[in-house]
Amino acid sequence: SSKSETHSVLVHLKEYLETIDLATVSRHFPARVSNPVLV
Repeated sequence: SSKSETHSVLVHLKEYLETIDLATVSRHFPARVSNPVLV
């Protein structure tokens, strides 16, 4: 139970960090904002 809770937190943290990373990439490379999949 505690283990699955920790896993859930880690998954959310990973998604959060990926979101921040994408935002940072978009800010530095505005030309790629329209097609973030091709980063």
